[in-house]
Amino acid sequence: MKLRLRSLESRDGIKLDVPDACSLPQLRRILAGRLSPPPPPGSSFRLSLNRTDELQSPDPTDSLRSLGLVSGDLVYYSLLPGLPGGPPGEVADLEPEDASRSAGDPGNSVSVLAADGSAGVRCKLSEPSFLRKVLKEGLGGDGGDHRLLVIAVHAVMLESGFVVVNPATGKLDLPGQWPFTMSLQYSLPELVDRVQSPNVAESVALKFHCIDNSITVESDSRAVHLDKRRFAPIIDAMWPKGGDNVEVNEDGGFSNSSTEKEVFEFWKIVKGDFARPLLIELTDRAGLPLPPCFTSLPTDLKLSIFELLSGIDLARVACVSPELQRLTSTNELWKQKYVEEFGERIESGEIDWKQKFTLEVLEERERKRDRDINLWI
Repeated sequence: MKLRLRSLESRDGIKLDVPDACSLPQLRRILAGRLSPPPPPGSSFRLSLNRTDELQSPDPTDSLRSLGLVSGDLVYYSLLPGLPGGPPGEVADLEPEDASRSAGDPGNSVSVLAADGSAGVRCKLSEPSFLRKVLKEGLGGDGGDHRLLVIAVHAVMLESGFVVVNPATGKLDLPGQWPFTMSLQYSLPELVDRVQSPNVAESVALKFHCIDNSITVESDSRAVHLDKRRFAPIIDAMWPKGGDNVEVNEDGGFSNSSTEKEVFEFWKIVKGDFARPLLIELTDRAGLPLPPCFTSLPTDLKLSIFELLSGIDLARVACVSPELQRLTSTNELWKQKYVEEFGERIESGEIDWKQKFTLEVLEERERKRDRDINLWI
């Protein structure tokens, strides 16, 4: 993804070519490495698309694309002072440690020392880094396609906020042969002391069915189907076999961007369609506060919100998760967006309004580009 960045203070511009899966923290680190002279130690950057509203993400591992950025966007930045003695570009990427979850922390974070030597903050790992960590701990030196897929789904469950309660040791006993069926039970850190048996309501039991070239993971309420031929090779590429042999580039991502992109796709499928809904169901069933997320809202309320968005913003929302992609792809909704943007048109036959909207936007951009070129001639 190619981005243009411009300083609000000096008006100087810089062009960056960042990985497709680049997150806001990674973008800050890349920017810090490209500036000359480099920013003062401990400083960070405030990023904005409109000079006013700061670009923010509830999850620091969210990609720029999931936040609505596309190649060619102009991003404004301003330098923020930070703690003395810290590395540039890191202060704004750190999150306070949530002490309430420390007992069941799945390990998707690393401790970071503050300037005074205390360890009161954590920096969350990206999905590929966390997957690599769980693969190393769960597989050791014994792989196999079916083991890779089970561990990868397990990693998504842990990253989503679950902890494994059966087996009680947390050590997965993976079958050695394909096909096979196995079960794992998960709960939440807040509930783990209350879970006494595999059948209580305050846990989620998952069954893994591995047959032929697919693996099906199901609970009592939903299921996800994964293609072994598609995902096993990219998960295998992330597995540090016998050592730390997965190359990491200077931008904090992995050297093979296509592999990393597929890892994010795997994460989006399993977390968006399976783990996140299970998390919402379990918290609701146990009487806990629902996780603060848009996906927990009723469908009719989501659709009412989508009706207030522009067509461009609606297309960006569709990039966030499979669920939102489905909800934002109704023909009636895109007909409304088309009429709002370009006015009522008399059309006959079946119309794909999303495609028509897209073509109209591209043509409008082309006309604008031609007008701008004519102004310079």
